[in-house]
Amino acid sequence: MKKHTIFSFILILFLVSNCDTTSPIPSSEDIVKLNTPGDDPCMQCPGGGSGDGGSPASFNHFMYFAKGRNSSNINHARSVNAPDQWQANGGTPSQWRTKEGPAAVYFNQKVYMFHVSPTSDKVIQSHADITTSGGLSWQTTNSNIELGNGAKTNVPISATTWNNRIFVASKSQNNDAIYVSRSLQNDGKQWEPTANLAVTESENDGGFDNSFPHLDVDGWPPYLTVYNNKLYVFWVKRTTNSVFYKVKETLNGSWSARVEVTGLQNGSRREANYGVAATEHNGKLYIAYASKLNNSILTRQVLPTAAGIENMTSLSQSDTDLRPTMSSDGTNLVVVYHDDDHPTDKIYYAYMNSNNTWITNQEAAGESKHPPYLINFNH
Repeated sequence: MKKHTIFSFILILFLVSNCDTTSPIPSSEDIVKLNTPGDDPCMQCPGGGSGDGGSPASFNHFMYFAKGRNSSNINHARSVNAPDQWQANGGTPSQWRTKEGPAAVYFNQKVYMFHVSPTSDKVIQSHADITTSGGLSWQTTNSNIELGNGAKTNVPISATTWNNRIFVASKSQNNDAIYVSRSLQNDGKQWEPTANLAVTESENDGGFDNSFPHLDVDGWPPYLTVYNNKLYVFWVKRTTNSVFYKVKETLNGSWSARVEVTGLQNGSRREANYGVAATEHNGKLYIAYASKLNNSILTRQVLPTAAGIENMTSLSQSDTDLRPTMSSDGTNLVVVYHDDDHPTDKIYYAYMNSNNTWITNQEAAGESKHPPYLINFNH
């Protein structure tokens, strides 16, 4: 009995000496409650919950902007499950209206939109913050900013980012020359006083076209993109329906000579209708345009040059008489377009997946008689 008592006393001393007496007993404020599905604000977000108990989810967005079908409103829609499951996200504030198809970019955690004033034909900049649910919160401060001289137009516009600046391309209101405006600072709120001449009137050579009665057309819209850290402007010369590009290699450098990239199909030249779209996808530069022959959308690789890349792929069941728009998330190459064959001018999309297979004739959300404008961003 005495041995047991001595052993018990020694055991107690050993346990006490090995306890950490420096750590206090946690109070109720120190106890962190694990999230249940109802507690996670991102559980209903695309891609599931936030995964870390409260930080915002990362969204892979395809988002397009379009002029209202029968109004000057600007509407936008986004893919909930990129690039599928499109949903309309409503319109921009009532003071922002457009005469032509708008453009947009994602830049420094914001979305910048560009539209054409219905009263002055000037190109206007507005911007929105991204909400935690992936929507847009339009800001009235430092918005409705006019771009510099030369940025007046009567056709849709295009925009991109390069060298920590925003660039916007617009065809001149007075002739067929194409000008490119650029922001002065990385917030996109100040612009160079005068736009840069990129394509001369003789190089574009439009002339009034009465084959598009729902559009005020006398020259076709340009398209900007970046490839291999160089700025490209694409356009279609209306008098020949030929597709061209020019490239600018440095911020203050000159534009190159024009290069024709009109494609072939079954050995025959395939001319373009009303503009061209272009974007980089997995190290290659692609274009898309509506065929003059039958309004189907044709796509092809332009760069890097290789045998056979001039051959076009026709997107099954696509039908548009307007410029399509395109973008990439690195996995999917997506084309969005106004469907000319649908009586209500619905917007459709097609995409090339990671297996280089085209999924075509997919209805998106919304309607427009003007070309929509597509962007992609992760936020």
